[in-house]
Amino acid sequence: MYKTAEERHEARLKSKKDSYARRQLQEQVKSRTRWRRRRGAAAGTQELLQRLDNLWLTLGYCNWTLQHKFLESYGMSIISEVDREGWDSVKPGCEAGLTEVKDVVKQAYDLRTEARDIDGPLTDQLRDGITSVVDAVDMHVRAWEELLSMMEHGVDTYFDALRYGSLVWQSTA
Repeated sequence: MYKTAEERHEARLKSKKDSYARRQLQEQVKSRTRWRRRRGAAAGTQELLQRLDNLWLTLGYCNWTLQHKFLESYGMSIISEVDREGWDSVKPGCEAGLTEVKDVVKQAYDLRTEARDIDGPLTDQLRDGITSVVDAVDMHVRAWEELLSMMEHGVDTYFDALRYGSLVWQSTA
């Protein structure tokens, strides 16, 4: 499978790092659940808070990543990928990414609808979190649409907009 000892070593390190990250995330989830239970959150509220956490993770945020930094890093990775493989190869993945984010938008709006009628401890925190995630996914949709549109004119168009801070998500940072 791996051609060299170095490739095996790198794969093993990556596997360990991924495993550590998964375990750390699992521990954070358990800790949040215990904290929420101690604060008196009802089971329904806890379930909705967990779904809210999952939406953030689906978007790619963990450990309080800033949206601006996340989108900048993602934009640079797309630029690099386009430089290596060409836009025609990368475009289907970007279109799929937009479709996924639109699905997350639907999940966020569904969550907001479900949270309207609940009351009790931590429901204000839940509603604030839902407002934040709705804003974030809406921004992601606009960022994906902008990326797809600009890349049709060439990678330099998107790169220049990124470099000069004129992308839709940069104006809100």
